[in-house]
Amino acid sequence: ASTWTQVAKLTADDGAADDIFGSSVSIDGDTMVIGAHQDDDKGTSSGSAYVFTRDTAGDLGSGWTQVAKLTADDGTGYDRFGYSVSIDGDTVVVGAQTDDDKGDNSGSAFVFTRDTAGDLASGWRQVAKLTAGDGAASDYFGYSVSIDGDTVVIGAFGHDDKGSNSGSAYVFARDTAGDLASNWTQVAKLTADDGAVNDVFGNSVSIDGDTVVIGAKFDDDKGSNSGSAYVFTAATRPAAAPPTGRQLQTYPPTSLV
Repeated sequence: ASTWTQVAKLTADDGAADDIFGSSVSIDGDTMVIGAHQDDDKGTSSGSAYVFTRDTAGDLGSGWTQVAKLTADDGTGYDRFGYSVSIDGDTVVVGAQTDDDKGDNSGSAFVFTRDTAGDLASGWRQVAKLTAGDGAASDYFGYSVSIDGDTVVIGAFGHDDKGSNSGSAYVFARDTAGDLASNWTQVAKLTADDGAVNDVFGNSVSIDGDTVVIGAKFDDDKGSNSGSAYVFTAATRPAAAPPTGRQLQTYPPTSLV
């Protein structure tokens, strides 16, 4: 379409000052999720995310209604749940970059699914909490998240494998493809071949099919902080398997500078 028209403005039913509702957003079909990482339901800046659906499925002129508010089962102050969000089908992933399970600001991500697949009026439930197998303090795992089908990629720009804040990203897959109640397993850890200090690889991520794109906004190839992005592909979609302490799926990268 050559012309676009505003059809809705959304706010949280219980919105309040300094919630930062709208700091992250994602949409798929007739459902969207919106982060408010400074909402205070489980402590100061514990964070939340809101699910909205179209009043009339498929109608571009339809209004939207809040149908759920998501918070982490173990949410606490300053987790900043909702800093990143992504939705695909009946599954939502929400990042909490300053959760502390593996050290201060190590970060985590939470997976939610609809109680009834395909039902826009359905409630949602938390089915998994994801952390990096080698997570550590100040990794900020969950700063960015993206989901497609049975695969999730999560950025941790503060991870230090190739120097302080060189960054990394992690790939998780459902243990049982298509099963909304399934658990999730880490199947790969991605880093840049030429990663270096303060590149912050993983500050942004996106996945579609067998391809992942990861941003490194402070890479210096074309000048200080000029930035780059890396493309990873898989010959086959990663299949979940029990962790072995090593990378289970190789994604050879191509750098886009």
